[in-house]
Amino acid sequence: MTAPLTVQALLDRHANGIHQHRPIPTFAEIGAAGKLPHIAVVTCADTRCNPEDFLHLNLGEVIIFRNPGGSTASALPGLLAIDNLVTLEDIIVVKHTDCGATIFRDDTIRETIKQRVPDHATEVDAMSFGNITTSLEDSVRENLSFLKGSALIRKELADRCVGFVFDIKTGALNRVE
Repeated sequence: MTAPLTVQALLDRHANGIHQHRPIPTFAEIGAAGKLPHIAVVTCADTRCNPEDFLHLNLGEVIIFRNPGGSTASALPGLLAIDNLVTLEDIIVVKHTDCGATIFRDDTIRETIKQRVPDHATEVDAMSFGNITTSLEDSVRENLSFLKGSALIRKELADRCVGFVFDIKTGALNRVE
């Protein structure tokens, strides 16, 4: 049995591998090369749902927003900020099979937190934790509908939002209409 991963183990890995680091371009260098990313991917925080792998991405090709359940509502402030910076052309929403967000419930999380910090109940009640209570396909549709219906998303960007379900067993990326 392996020991659990620790922060110190990660820092040790960093120190042992720093000699392999290649400088990453600055925003100015990327902009001068005309290679600013214009696609955003909103997906789950689950490490098994890794767009860098299933989309075979190179460094800097897309901007990835990750949160429990791949919620577009949670990603909205970041999407708006990035769109303001680089002018996004497309948003891809990706849910995945065997997602933990289909298991946990926002209400249960709220109750646990309120027991721990009862003086913050109003703040906790306003929080959403990304649980998925529908099918994955319906969740993708709901998230696309949220983006397309948001007055904050430019119409030309809203029209180019697409969604998928990633199958963690087969690797298939299935489009949701």
